[in-house]
Formats: sequence, structure tokens, C-alpha cells
Amino acid sequence: VDEVGDGSNVVVTVPRYFDQLWIADALRDRPGVSYGALYPDYFTSASAWDGEPRRYVLIGVDAITDLDPDMVIRSNERFSLVDLRRGEGLIAVATAGWWPSESVPPVVSQWMADEGQLLVVAAPGTDPRLRVEGQALDLLSPLGVVVREVGGPALARTTTTAAVGGFTVPLPGPVAFLVIDNDEPAVLPGTGDVRLLSFRLTGLRRG
Repeated sequence: VDEVGDGSNVVVTVPRYFDQLWIADALRDRPGVSYGALYPDYFTSASAWDGEPRRYVLIGVDAITDLDPDMVIRSNERFSLVDLRRGEGLIAVATAGWWPSESVPPVVSQWMADEGQLLVVAAPGTDPRLRVEGQALDLLSPLGVVVREVGGPALARTTTTAAVGGFTVPLPGPVAFLVIDNDEPAVLPGTGDVRLLSFRLTGLRRG
């Protein structure tokens, strides 16, 4: 981050709690840095960002990306810094309403409880559509879902089944705070798993 200015052109989108604590401490001398997703129990707010696009996005290992080559300009085992002016693509982060990922991207396997929220950031010139791939829990199949902006109107409606499928969501802008509403509440899968599950996300990509 030090190499790209004072931090005012950087937004951090790191969903893991301890990674948030670490990076917030590491960047404490960069008050211009924005934070797209925070744990409100600790940070007192779910976000510290005006929602305006930033050139650079600092992501964690759980971020789902569909990016042109060379857009990642720095990376280590925990974080990557993406320059949104070096190509087209998008970044998506599962925030509230999701269980921890069962895989590491590029493989995506993440179960939703109820009303899973997604933060999506798209580079300039990127196709303004999001392709969502996933499946309903078999006990709830078929399961209707509605994707909308947080606090806003519906953007897409579809019916999901236990078979993996996909649907397209028009993005309202280069920065979108989305929620996936499930018609039926999450249930226990009945296999000794104590999580309440409804919909499993298996992919997010452009168009």
C-alpha cells in the first residue's frame, strides 16, 4: 500500500475476522484507506467506505475474482493488491450471512444461511453483469432466490435446484452491495452438520 500513495485510493475487502484485525493495525498510519467489509461487533460499523470506486483493492485469500492477467500487482500468502486500471474484471467478497468457505479460490464452495450479502467491485469497462453459479440444499430444492441491492430493489429472480446452475444479475454500478434472499429459511442438512444451510455458492464471474 505504501507504494501506491497515501491510501486514499485503496479499499480493503478482507472478510476474515483476524485478517481484518491484522491489516487494520498494519495500516493504522494510513487513515485514508477505506474498508469495504468489517465485523461491526469489533469495528462498530460494517463498512468504512463511501462506496465510491478506488483504483486499488486489497483482498484476502477468500475473495472470488475474475480478473484479466497482470491486474494483481503485489501478493503474499494472505493478501493481494489489485490495480483496477490494468484491465477488466471483478472482485466479489461474501460478507454477512455466509459460513466460512470450504475451499480456496479459484475453487468456490461456500454455503449461505439466510440473506447472504456480497460486495462486488468491478473494474472500469467490465461487462456490467454478474454470473452467479450455485445450487440449493437438496432438502429445500427447488428454492427461489431474489438478488437485490442492500436496501434496494430486486435485480434478479430465479429458482435454484440441487443441481448446480447459474443465473445473471445486472450490476447497478462499479461497486455493488448485494444480498441474496432465499424464499425458504435455512435448515439443518440432517447429516450431523449443525449449520443452517440454504444455498451453496460455487462460482461468480463476469457476464
